[in-house]
Amino acid sequence: MQKAIYLGCFFVSGFAALLYQVVWVRQLEILLGSSTLSATAVVASFMGGMAIGAALASQLITRIQRPAAAFAIVQLLLGVFAVAFPTLVDLAGPVIAFFYNNATSSYSLAVFAVAFLILLVPTSLMGSTFSLMIKIMQPFDCSEKTVANAYALNTLGAATGVLATGFYLMGSFGLRATSLTGVALNMLLAASFLLLGRSSAPAGVIETPNPSNTEPPSANPDTRSADYEKSQVETGYLAAAENPGFRRFYLATFLMGFAGMAYEILVFRHSMYFLPYVYNNIYLFPAVVFAFCLWIGVGSYVAGMLTTERQQKILPAALFLQGLYIIFSSHLFLHFDFLNTLFFDNHVWNLFIKACVLLMPPAFLSGFCFPVLCRYVMVSLPVKAASFFYSCNTIGSVLGPFAATFLLIPVLGIQRSFILIGALPIFIILIAFRTVAGRLSYALIAVILVMLMIKPDPGYIPDAGHELLVYQENRDATAVVTRNRRGEMSLYINDHEAAGTDYTHYRNQIMMSLVPLALHPDPQQVLVICLGTGVTAGTCLRDPRVQRVTTVEISPSVKQLLPMFYPWNGLASFAENPDRFNLIIDDGRSFVTSSEQKFDIITSEPLHPKRAGTVNLYSYEYYQLCRKRLNEGGIVAQWLPYHAMTLDEFRAIIATFAASFKYSFLWIGEQGVLVGSDNPMNLSDKAIAELLEKPETVEVIKRGGYNTELFLAGFWMNKTGMQAYVGNNIRILSDDLPWIEYSLDGNSHDVFSPMIEHRQVPQTLFASLEKYDEVIEAAVNENIDFLYYRIHQLAGDEKAAVDSAARMMRSRYQSAHFFKMFEIIRLDSADQPQTD
Repeated sequence: MQKAIYLGCFFVSGFAALLYQVVWVRQLEILLGSSTLSATAVVASFMGGMAIGAALASQLITRIQRPAAAFAIVQLLLGVFAVAFPTLVDLAGPVIAFFYNNATSSYSLAVFAVAFLILLVPTSLMGSTFSLMIKIMQPFDCSEKTVANAYALNTLGAATGVLATGFYLMGSFGLRATSLTGVALNMLLAASFLLLGRSSAPAGVIETPNPSNTEPPSANPDTRSADYEKSQVETGYLAAAENPGFRRFYLATFLMGFAGMAYEILVFRHSMYFLPYVYNNIYLFPAVVFAFCLWIGVGSYVAGMLTTERQQKILPAALFLQGLYIIFSSHLFLHFDFLNTLFFDNHVWNLFIKACVLLMPPAFLSGFCFPVLCRYVMVSLPVKAASFFYSCNTIGSVLGPFAATFLLIPVLGIQRSFILIGALPIFIILIAFRTVAGRLSYALIAVILVMLMIKPDPGYIPDAGHELLVYQENRDATAVVTRNRRGEMSLYINDHEAAGTDYTHYRNQIMMSLVPLALHPDPQQVLVICLGTGVTAGTCLRDPRVQRVTTVEISPSVKQLLPMFYPWNGLASFAENPDRFNLIIDDGRSFVTSSEQKFDIITSEPLHPKRAGTVNLYSYEYYQLCRKRLNEGGIVAQWLPYHAMTLDEFRAIIATFAASFKYSFLWIGEQGVLVGSDNPMNLSDKAIAELLEKPETVEVIKRGGYNTELFLAGFWMNKTGMQAYVGNNIRILSDDLPWIEYSLDGNSHDVFSPMIEHRQVPQTLFASLEKYDEVIEAAVNENIDFLYYRIHQLAGDEKAAVDSAARMMRSRYQSAHFFKMFEIIRLDSADQPQTD
């Protein structure tokens, strides 16, 4: 009974550990940013701390006589540290800011150092738990079955923890409450182990080598048969009992850890091509990690159910099959599209099911192989050997993400990286066994080397009518550029359309700059967060009042592809002039947190807030950081999407922005623009005319189809109107509870329809406006009809879309913009498949 309780506690311990990992990674992401450097630093620090803890535990475990009490102390310290973690993150902020502003060359090192030091203590404690588990179970039975069961339950607990945290706890209760849940579990575990430890005898004397235990009892040299000895040699058991053989199996577990974590990184990068498309891809991480942990735990449990002889026979074949599956993963994943809608209408659950199905073979086989390989080193000093075996595996898990992110993907690409990582389990057979499978592995390794020299097929298939111009796999992202029949280009980052040169995208990017430029009397310094195709930055630079535009872009791929969009953004003449156009590769949140620069205008045009990590650029705390980066009278402009949003989510973004600034406006076009400031913002007819009719900007304005009437028609409501629209029961978005990130898709029609009744006439917004007449009102109605047309079209309601288009065509105000919209409608109709 006591053994079963211990095993149950190991399950809870795994649950709490992964809960903390998900929460802490999110909190450090807010501090350090979402860049590849920051993400890798956090993952490597987490696994590195566990490796240190495992290595220290493997050296000290034989001296611990009351492992249950030691385990209780570890859980108690973890709970205390979890409570202190937010304070430590806050204290690290000034350190990061100092290096960011005063020691740029050392900034990357500082990011790694801060992440490592913050995570060192708790992750080292987590890393020690495996050794303590084995030591606790020693009085019961320190066999490979016990190791397998303990490892399996701890891993299954981890799977449950990441599922509960990623799918429910963080989105429902926030980071702080989720972390306190982990603290409560730690306290419960500490109390349980203290009570259990009192009722059990000490673990005994210090573990020493036992000569009679260096071989199985039935394998005594005086009694075993020649056939038995031969089988032991072929399986590697006798080799492991000798010191050189041990090294081979420690190397094997190192390679398993390396391959496992590297494969996980590759799956994340390749997931956009085989998992169901979900707009709020925050669920991707918990779904994939859950699938890995689940099947690793199941595989380990199955291994514990088998006899030693059967384990030894299956192990080489399991490694062989694992390697083959990994090698062909990128191709296999693309042929299971039928799973996308097989189970549920809900895309999130389809993502979850498909991840569990497709990742089962490699994860299950990995979970099976770990305890079986561990058995080979447990012939003498079983607890110490198993602990060191685990630490070697964890060290491999530290280096795997580094290699995949910074070496394999940039040099080989994703497909070739799958092939190379798949070769590692097969290589383990070569170094650990002297069997037929081992000899066959030489031939397969030769085939793998040939496969690495073949040019891979990217596997990316553009939409019908689109030409693939660029497919680029870099360490940070997979970037794709396509061109449609109209010559319009689209930029995709990890399969999400980040920007484009079509009329709607182009017009929206112009307004991201024109609206704040019109409201600010003398904008000299401008910060553009998120580069896209560069149209927003280019439009700002065309205004002669602007002296410098600083642009922060998280993806180096976007910077590399910028010249493709020079005909639209006009940045060719500024690209080599950092005094006018300064392009910084960094996370936007990290920049406004750490930088000491100040600006007259800050524009923020990130990806949709439901994309993982992007909500950090829509939260209340983010806007407070932006306020600190503004000069007196400065303005913040925020992109406001309509699509894939429910009404409450749309209102939450507006409510958060309005709560952050003393004065704010909402401007409506193809997409929305929120503008806010702590000083009154005014707009006059003269200011509009000067901005729209300047020789430097007239070309951009004409291409975007704007004039004074259409520009004014977009101003929808001020802060008073925004507060009336959102009501009193909307939760704003905070760093602690970014709930919108976990919501499912919405309907654009639901978002826009209620907003019409709250529209305010521009003359009530700006007292300095002298002209407002029925021409502007007609422009407003034309704009509304086009928005309805696009909304109905996206929703698949063709009849309603046609009705909106018909109202546009009867409009009294038919601008150049109208004719451009009419052309879009005509081309959209032409692109529809014809039916009899």
